[in-house]
Amino acid sequence: MRITRLARQSLVVLFAVATIAMGSAVISGPAAAMMGGNPQSSGNLSFAKILLNNKEWCTGTVVSDRWVLTAAHCRLDGSASLSHYAVQLWQGQVGSSTGWTSGVDEFLTNPLASNHGTNANPFYYHDEGLIHTSSPMPSWAVAIPLVNPTTALSVGLGVTAFSWGRPNQFVPSSTTNMVVKSPDGNLRIANCPTFFAIPGALCLSEAGTTRLVMGDSGSSILDWQVGAWQIASVFTDLDIPTKNTVLPVALTQSLAISQSQDRSWVQNTIGVPNLPNGSIIRDVASGASWLLMADGYRHWIPTGGDFLCFEQEGSQVYNYALRVVQTIPEAVGSHATCAGPSPATYPETVGGNTNTWTNYINAGGTQGPTIAAYTTVQIACRVQGFTVADGDTWWYRVASSPWNSAYYASADAFYNNGQTSGSLLGTPFVDSAVPTC
Repeated sequence: MRITRLARQSLVVLFAVATIAMGSAVISGPAAAMMGGNPQSSGNLSFAKILLNNKEWCTGTVVSDRWVLTAAHCRLDGSASLSHYAVQLWQGQVGSSTGWTSGVDEFLTNPLASNHGTNANPFYYHDEGLIHTSSPMPSWAVAIPLVNPTTALSVGLGVTAFSWGRPNQFVPSSTTNMVVKSPDGNLRIANCPTFFAIPGALCLSEAGTTRLVMGDSGSSILDWQVGAWQIASVFTDLDIPTKNTVLPVALTQSLAISQSQDRSWVQNTIGVPNLPNGSIIRDVASGASWLLMADGYRHWIPTGGDFLCFEQEGSQVYNYALRVVQTIPEAVGSHATCAGPSPATYPETVGGNTNTWTNYINAGGTQGPTIAAYTTVQIACRVQGFTVADGDTWWYRVASSPWNSAYYASADAFYNNGQTSGSLLGTPFVDSAVPTC
């Protein structure tokens, strides 16, 4: 977007969006987007080119159905009229038949967004913006979720950006014909300098020759987690001492902090489902379903049997459009399978130390742990087997640990009537309430 300040000793500021402005002056940039980046001929299904008056202005990321995350300053520094903005997505190169363009019916800015610079040289805190497209998105557009807040974003961790940046904000929109990706590992989380120590700051260092340029404002800073990209922050501001300097530090407003005002504003605005653990999230179009688990991720439910099993266990089903489902990060490759409810067991108490065996037919096989006198254990079922001295033929399969339904004990050693102490004389041979195996 705009080209900003020569000061701050070659520091880049990335918080919810990237700006590039220097009064009315324009600083020439490199001949391609994102200096040191890699053009992506495909896989651009989430990264939007934002136009102002049909010229490249900012970058955005699809974050839900018809919602695009970008920088607040892309609105605050731009036109007051929504009719001057447009959003483009491309499956491949610009100009191919796989593109999509939409007008904008909302361009919201974080209510906390504020300029801490000057009118000629603005610098925003809480620099998140959200665009709502006036047209439905194409079926191939993919939403990217905010990073799971349980994720540790530690110093030195490599992150990535995809953007539509270009060297000059006044060139036609066709100048950049591919989205560009920063090389893996060239952007790394770093400690923030003192003058960038703002609430929620997430600073980056830039390695190699990678440099964010005009039009990269609003591009998401992405972390690869559990097999997929997740949004950690959004590029907001840029300090350029000279046009060819590799920028050593970048600042972003983090969206990875649980319950932060910035994260909450984005989630609430785009309608990220706030569901309890154990909920089933279903794509209303395809029927594909996921189970929301305690780790904060959705896990794919592979079969209809698993789906019905989770329902029978009490999981509630919530139907959403796929791009709303995608607002919840997925644990790619991790499946949610349902074993069904645990079978019922029955408490029974022994009247003395009781041996256990793997073979109830001959009271043999491998001997298991002894059940201590007057201990109550859980019984899975009863079966007839070896006849003990007083003629009792019933045996119990012991479900409790450490027997785990692998060992049997003669029912004759149990009270079988609810009694938990005293003599076994006169007590039943077996508790008929225990089902047969």
